[in-house]
Amino acid sequence: MLPIRRPLAYALAIVVAGPALAEAPPYGGAVYNLDLNERINYSCTKLTETDVECSFTSATVSQVLPADKLAERRAEELAGIDAPGAVEELAVGMCEAVQRLDQAIANGDTAELDAMPEADRETLLRSFRSICEKRDRASIEALIDFSLDVSARTCMVSTLSWKGRFSRNDEKTWVRTDADGPVGDGCGGVYLDRFELSDMGTFWNLVRLAVASNPKGTFTTGEQCSEIYTGQETQYRWQGGDLPASCDYIRLNLFN
Repeated sequence: MLPIRRPLAYALAIVVAGPALAEAPPYGGAVYNLDLNERINYSCTKLTETDVECSFTSATVSQVLPADKLAERRAEELAGIDAPGAVEELAVGMCEAVQRLDQAIANGDTAELDAMPEADRETLLRSFRSICEKRDRASIEALIDFSLDVSARTCMVSTLSWKGRFSRNDEKTWVRTDADGPVGDGCGGVYLDRFELSDMGTFWNLVRLAVASNPKGTFTTGEQCSEIYTGQETQYRWQGGDLPASCDYIRLNLFN
């Protein structure tokens, strides 16, 4: 488990930063939402005395299969093997997989297997052989449980980048003022973000707020717009550090 905060780093930053400069815009830094396990880096360019353009990159670490979704996913996986002939069909596929794996091992081509933790590698091979030999539901259930366990130990690292323009509202607030229209995602999403000067001064927090111009519409991926654009503010504070994670595998989900 990685540490969530770095108190010494904060203390040093405060000492070096000195007194707050209320007139200075948010030129750059990082903000965190530890509940979401998310960090946002930003860098702003001064356009005028009262306007800046900022580039943002967020990075989020999450479990591919959260614990509260495990039972639901298991039921879905098990339902797929109840169809007539499903067990035999899967067994045939496993026999072919075992044959390929045995050939690869004989040829010394084990790089992909060697990248797995030893215990997982042995469990995977044992499960394949069991399904091939026994052709029974219990062996398939064991493979499903193993697969779900691996998913629960896999972390998704997601990144997303965007830009926005901000104008000075007062000495402690800069609000987003993009001239572009709502995003073409089926919901007409509009972002009403703002920077707020922290109570400490000098450091800026970020508040994100997205609303749907078409709340009764459907998002491009099928969800209702009201599910995607909840109208709830999300707070990102300058206090943060390494994001906590406990992973045996990492999956990348990177967007520019």
